[in-house]
Amino acid sequence: MAPHDAPRTAPRPTPARTGYDTHEEGATMTTHDAPETLDAADRAELAGLNEARLAGAGPAAAEPLARGAAGWFYLALWAFGAGRTADAAGHAARAARLAPGHTVYPHAAAHLAERRDAGPAEVYTSPDAFAAYIRGGGNVPLYAAATAALAGRYRRLRPSRLLDVGTGDGRALLPALDAAAEGGAVPVGRVDVLEPSEAMRTATEAELARRGVPFRSFGTTAQRFAAENGAERWELTQSTFALQSLPPADRRELLAWLRPRTERLLVVDFDSAVPADPLEPEYFAGLLARLARGIAEYGDDRALIARGFVLPVVLGPFGADAERTNYELSLPEWTAELRAAGFEVAEPELLDRYWWSPAYLIEAA
Repeated sequence: MAPHDAPRTAPRPTPARTGYDTHEEGATMTTHDAPETLDAADRAELAGLNEARLAGAGPAAAEPLARGAAGWFYLALWAFGAGRTADAAGHAARAARLAPGHTVYPHAAAHLAERRDAGPAEVYTSPDAFAAYIRGGGNVPLYAAATAALAGRYRRLRPSRLLDVGTGDGRALLPALDAAAEGGAVPVGRVDVLEPSEAMRTATEAELARRGVPFRSFGTTAQRFAAENGAERWELTQSTFALQSLPPADRRELLAWLRPRTERLLVVDFDSAVPADPLEPEYFAGLLARLARGIAEYGDDRALIARGFVLPVVLGPFGADAERTNYELSLPEWTAELRAAGFEVAEPELLDRYWWSPAYLIEAA
């Protein structure tokens, strides 16, 4: 996921390196008001660690090269990717001790410690952190833009049957239906909700019933839904920030399955992709800066959101494939996958320059 946005606030000046922290022998001292951007010394340290990694060293052997908080956090993600979660938690804790005022390191240390003790967390099927995340911070303008774009399509297309893949708790669907209503009537005949999380699906069902919108609800995965509903057809199918959660082969298979069964597909997602090597220093530095900006948008909910949703998702590509929850794509990659499935793709519509990466609505028919 390459960085796209400029910071929403000016970065704080980076203090000069002035000595050594007496609590961490051989480690560079940082202030309690830790800078969120990396200076030249940080970047040189990352380059040295990366050179050691590419030369075949393991994270333990590279520990003498880590001096500042950024270097220890780099070691934490390196160890995490090597399956050494206990070491990763220890390295992240050291980064947090060196920079206790940093927006990311203390939350990452706590998350990795929880992961060491309890294993990977289920981020999408546990609704609390996810619900707080999508209802705060930069998600407020992001979802407002998505709502307006979807509502415009509902009014224009007036589908008799709408399939929503990965509805969640209806954060995108329900406001869009409300915004599209004309004289109290929603211009959608029936909504089919596909959502594996029972808690989120139940919340959406209750809101659709309250609005009097006819619906069917499917509490299963997209893969099983496709296997069991081959005769179904929809005028419109949509998916908002959900298709990226499918492993690439499963996503491509679902898109190919949808092509003869839907007249039009709306995908709302990010123009974002993780490089083959997420420990490449420039990507790592951009990731760290974006995480700091994003987590900083949430006041009292920072710990819940950072540890319960953002970090489990973002750190997935650094670990084993079995632990990943997201497989994001760049805009050209989205277009290529849709075309490979047989769709014609319209010019994508920019919705919001979100802190992680720009979000688009992609319309395919």
